[in-house]
Amino acid sequence: MRNKSIEEITVIEELKKMEKKLNEGSDIVWVNFPYSEANLAIIRSILKEFGWCHENLRISFDENDIFVEKDNFFIPTEELMRIKGNSGNHY
Repeated sequence: MRNKSIEEITVIEELKKMEKKLNEGSDIVWVNFPYSEANLAIIRSILKEFGWCHENLRISFDENDIFVEKDNFFIPTEELMRIKGNSGNHY
C-alpha cells in the first residue's frame, strides 16, 4: 500500500462514513490510508477545510499507513468546568 496516492473524494467519503458511525452510537471509529507525504497533506487539508480538526480526532502514521481516529470520549473544557463546579469539587 505504500506510496499509493489517494484522491480527495476518497478521503472525504471515508471520513463521512467515520462520522456517520460515530453519530450512530459507536464510541470510537477509525480509518486508515496508505502513507505518503502527499496523502498526509491531503488528509490534513480536508480535515481543516471541513472543520473536523478537534481534540477528539487524532492522526498518527508509520511508514506504511496513516490512521485517523475519532472518539466520543472527549468532554469539552467548558462542559467539564461546569460539571466540576456543580459537583462541589474544586481543582
